[in-house]
Amino acid sequence: MTRHQSSVRLRPTRVLFADSRANIRLQHAEAALRADMLAQTAADGHEAFASALVSVPDVVVSAVNLTGIDGFELCRCLRRSPTTRNTAVILVLGHVTPEVANAARVCGCDALVTEPCPFDAMERIIARVVRERRAQIAAFACDRV
Repeated sequence: MTRHQSSVRLRPTRVLFADSRANIRLQHAEAALRADMLAQTAADGHEAFASALVSVPDVVVSAVNLTGIDGFELCRCLRRSPTTRNTAVILVLGHVTPEVANAARVCGCDALVTEPCPFDAMERIIARVVRERRAQIAAFACDRV
């Protein structure tokens, strides 16, 4: 390592996957682990919110059609909580309409993804929204000084 390289290693991205379908949760979690991410899963909206309050992931990737509370309400809950308000949120659904895009914007969603989405594409989206969210936090912190 040269003197110009940092010896500090960034921690792995922490991702919470929320989906009512067990096979989708498993596929996402396995792919995330292969991509050196820390993965956690939740089977419904209530479980996802409770889990996020404890683990405070960098990003929540959630199906819109969750049982319990849907992905939009999950996003609103995450934004209202001081613990998770800075967590990035990606909502996944089958088809995006203008109404859905507006609902996602209003609830504070960082990105909408249509299914099916190969994990290499999802990995890039996760990296982008986490990077953008961290930049927003840093900018806010600088403004407050």
